Amino acid sequence: MQNLQSKYAELEEKLGGALRETDMIDTDYKDPQHPVYWLEFYGAHCPICGGTHWCMINVTGTKVVCQRQTNNHPFRATGGYMYYLDKNFKVSFDVSKQKPLITHPKAKPEILDMFYRAVMLCYPLCDKHRENLHKRGMTDEMINLRGKRAFGTYYPTKKDKDGNVVDYFSQAKIEPSRDGRPVKIISLWNGMLDNLKTETGNPKFTHDYWFGVPGFYNVEYPYNGKTYQIPKFAPKVFGMLVPFYNEYNQIIGMQSRVDHVRETAEIINSSVLGGKLKVDFNSYTHKYKVLLYSAIGKKEATVIAEGEVPVDQDVVNLDYAGMKYEFKIQKGGKYFWVSSAKQKDGAKSQSPVSVVYNPEIARLDPTKVDSNTGKTTELDQIKAYSKKPKAIWLTEGGLKAIIATDYLPMRFNQQQLDVIGRDFLAVGGVSQYSHFLPMLKKLNVTSVTTAYDMDFQENQQVKDNYRKLLKMLKQHGYKVRFANWDLSKAKGIDDALVKGIEIDFKEI
Repeated sequence: MQNLQSKYAELEEKLGGALRETDMIDTDYKDPQHPVYWLEFYGAHCPICGGTHWCMINVTGTKVVCQRQTNNHPFRATGGYMYYLDKNFKVSFDVSKQKPLITHPKAKPEILDMFYRAVMLCYPLCDKHRENLHKRGMTDEMINLRGKRAFGTYYPTKKDKDGNVVDYFSQAKIEPSRDGRPVKIISLWNGMLDNLKTETGNPKFTHDYWFGVPGFYNVEYPYNGKTYQIPKFAPKVFGMLVPFYNEYNQIIGMQSRVDHVRETAEIINSSVLGGKLKVDFNSYTHKYKVLLYSAIGKKEATVIAEGEVPVDQDVVNLDYAGMKYEFKIQKGGKYFWVSSAKQKDGAKSQSPVSVVYNPEIARLDPTKVDSNTGKTTELDQIKAYSKKPKAIWLTEGGLKAIIATDYLPMRFNQQQLDVIGRDFLAVGGVSQYSHFLPMLKKLNVTSVTTAYDMDFQENQQVKDNYRKLLKMLKQHGYKVRFANWDLSKAKGIDDALVKGIEIDFKEI
């Protein structure tokens, strides 16, 4: 289907908010070379239930899978229900009565890079996260290799040098009016733009120059009967900031790596009669209580079991009055895109591919200007390298790719790197394999080395997406080799390279 982005924009305007691609292919479109995906409501309003997330719509806006409103057309792939909007199904929600959420298309790379470098300066890598990187094999030299384009740490509050808690979440303050002077808004980001306008004399640095940078959005501050709008950078998930780069070493996206992966417990098999089971599970202590709710509608619950789940155990088997049941520990995500798609004047991350060059190219700064010539000579070097024919590695995980790339020249000689590649491309998740293709073409790639985690054989979803990736690469004529190592010694390619584990290659 041609011009999908305009279709998305048309749907978002109609439904009052943002949508995002899922990894579920819309089977109405049969071209395997150009798959079309279902779109998840991500701030837009489901026309069936009014919800702003979880439900899905097809790109033509004729079918909705609603996860909340039941009908006689179950959609088993997600547990929702199919609605055909061009037929006589009841639509219980009138989106025209909702105030649309204003969002913006993603900004140009140079704007993204400028603001994300500013974020890294404002929220530098904390000691705890630096130590975590050390444990994963990175030296301080590796961490600092990319300069202002390295890592950061975002928390809503932090302590200053005197131990006082500073509210970094607001990133702004209001000075009240005095002696007839108007209210003054002091904003971190507006102040930065004002300084840029003054220093450069360029009028482009207006207070809306940040529009389209994921993670930034407008917040309304009421004061003295008036409402003031102030830009804020505030990811919904706090932790270490991991940059994603484009082919010119510019930061064009970021992920937050959470400090603690949230875990939940879900009943997966039960023969207990006369009620409904629920598990209260504390992901920090691993302590649990199993609650039995009466089938007759009482809100009170009876605790029928409690205990502590061993850290390395995923499934707990129990019984109640001779009736067996079990629950499973479900792990949440480690990495979340820095996005503001559900916020006023926000923007979607769009899950970019990260281009992680070898250390010699990665240290080049695309914004550095030669004081004598006034030219961006390092950017010219990056562009020249990007156009050279090359082999490249593919993996899942931006941080993993950064660590692995730094270790490649320590484990292989230059002749070997010419064959297997000395740079990495990384996607944010295994289901985003199709995002590799445009960047492979941009970088003039001739062959690829795939290096997903070695536990893919135990994870059906990862295995399926890995097969799709390999099929896509072969269909587009790429020479493919598969990197293999001992799973019992290392799960990911970064860990394997850090530990110096032998890696075998198989031509596919």
